Amino acid sequence: MSELTAILIILSILFLPPLHRAAFSLEWGADRGESVFRWAVFLVLLLLLVFAFDNSDRNRIGSLLIVPWGIVLVCSLEIAARGLSRYLLPVLGRRYPVFQKIYTYITENPDNLYYSRYVPHPFLQFTGPRGSVEGAKDDSYLGFREIKLSDRAKPAGVIRVACLGGSTTADGYPEMLQDYLQRQMPERRFQVLNFGMTWWSSVHSTINYVLNVIDFRPDYLVLHDSCNDHHYRGFPGLRGDCAHAYRLFLIPQTVGEALFRFSLLYRLGRIVLTWKFPRLFRPQFEMKDIGLHQGKTFHYQEAELYIIERNIDTICTLAKSQNSTVCLTTMPLSMERTFGEEHDRVYRPHTRDVNEIIRNKAGVFECLMADFDLEMSGREEMFNDAVHSSVEGNGMKARLVGDVLLSDIQRTGK
Repeated sequence: MSELTAILIILSILFLPPLHRAAFSLEWGADRGESVFRWAVFLVLLLLLVFAFDNSDRNRIGSLLIVPWGIVLVCSLEIAARGLSRYLLPVLGRRYPVFQKIYTYITENPDNLYYSRYVPHPFLQFTGPRGSVEGAKDDSYLGFREIKLSDRAKPAGVIRVACLGGSTTADGYPEMLQDYLQRQMPERRFQVLNFGMTWWSSVHSTINYVLNVIDFRPDYLVLHDSCNDHHYRGFPGLRGDCAHAYRLFLIPQTVGEALFRFSLLYRLGRIVLTWKFPRLFRPQFEMKDIGLHQGKTFHYQEAELYIIERNIDTICTLAKSQNSTVCLTTMPLSMERTFGEEHDRVYRPHTRDVNEIIRNKAGVFECLMADFDLEMSGREEMFNDAVHSSVEGNGMKARLVGDVLLSDIQRTGK
């Protein structure tokens, strides 16, 4: 057996779509066309394998070997890049935050942000990708990281924690929280579910709790909302359902999404091109351009805060009826990073006002409380921007919430 034949056999096995998806997938959500490319590559490799076996007349085919070796090289680099990204970067990221940032960047489709990551929802504006679970006829993803319908039943002996919020929840502290709880109390089993979603406010979190989270019957519910509630402020015609601000979430299509998800090498090249030519693959827009009506101003009224107060009241009341213990959290802020002068002129006072509301509600409802604002605000190493946490910041959030929950578990004997 020639060297080329042996390599082709290995690559054919690794590119077999079910195995490739299980071992090397970096994409979030259901298949969006990339499996067609995987099957095509698999068939090409099989054809090359036949060609390699039938190579007795080397004088006749010698120059043609350049083609299969070229394909072998590209496929090998693709497998190597995916293997290193999937298995090595997360390990290095636990010790060196820069590797975690790289992993997040290449797996969350940075120049494809609003396409494969988000799909419209009839009541929540949008979620992450929802779709059937491969190999499970009656199971499907709910639109949150790795959370499926089949996960609703809580395993025996598990302490289940559900985390609600916007991007400051979705960006990773719940995963760190599960690791922290398990390390601190190894004799117990913990499950932390991340129900956070970029851009969502307490309006979305309240609906999400009623439609999704309540069915999971968590022992603890961690609520981390505040900053995105400024989205529905500054519009005329204030109303409780926030239809004065929010609108139907329609997502423009992008170019080459299936290829983007299929090939990490293509993705890396596209990322580099996007840095230099931002409009090359998609139009420039922000989420507010899709999800909000026109006419927002930065003239906020105190009366608008009743919406988040009502939403916290609703979640705390419903959670108590379900025997879930609520842990409220405040929102920390960087003192140096900003989102722009006009934006920050109202954004920071809004966040401080909501933090005070949260502290007050924790007393009224006798909730657990993790005061991120008190412990983190002004510690610049904790932030990537004005409000989003760095890896260190998410680790701090995990420890603060974890210590509160562990103390309650010990006190109540849960």
